[in-house]
Amino acid sequence: MQKQSDIFIAAIIGFGFGLFAIPVLFNLGSWGPGFWFLLPVLFSLFAAGAFFLARFFSKFWPPLLQFAKFAAVGALNFAIDFGVLNGLIFLTGIAAGSQFIVFKTISVVLAITNSYLWNKFWTFQDREIKGAGREFLEFLIVTLIGIGINVGAAHFMVNILGPQGGIDPKAWANIGAGVSVVVTLFWNFFGYKFFVFKKAEVSEVQTPNWH
Repeated sequence: MQKQSDIFIAAIIGFGFGLFAIPVLFNLGSWGPGFWFLLPVLFSLFAAGAFFLARFFSKFWPPLLQFAKFAAVGALNFAIDFGVLNGLIFLTGIAAGSQFIVFKTISVVLAITNSYLWNKFWTFQDREIKGAGREFLEFLIVTLIGIGINVGAAHFMVNILGPQGGIDPKAWANIGAGVSVVVTLFWNFFGYKFFVFKKAEVSEVQTPNWH
């Protein structure tokens, strides 16, 4: 039952991703009539299918399933951050100044809170409530270090290494941003797994799930 419920949860996450993508499209003016409302359904189906494949291939590499959960949560965090930010900009017409900082703060706080809850209870199966305050602080520490790694890797790629092979600087900037996201993804995953939710990992090893 757990495996089937995980696919259902992945579908819910995909639905949420599509839902939060809508205000981004509205704000950027790149949505079309009769299309935007399909996004939650399309992303829901995509997420369920992707997770089904991850579950299949996890037979050959078991950690893949947990990493797939982490990646799905990360995608939802990204959607919440950008969706809330763009929604607030769209509703107020404000895209700069101190108000923008407030909007960005709200979107980041919601994304980080979402990340903690989903990773705690779904990705790493940590049901322990006692000591949650300290655990959340550890989560924030790993996350903030991850942000530093993200910015640092992008800075190295763009400002120190610079465009390679005649690649356009704008394209290289996006390559640098992509590399930094990948590096940060692995840092956050192993940081959460072995530092923040380590007790849940130990418990899982001691009482394996045979389903």
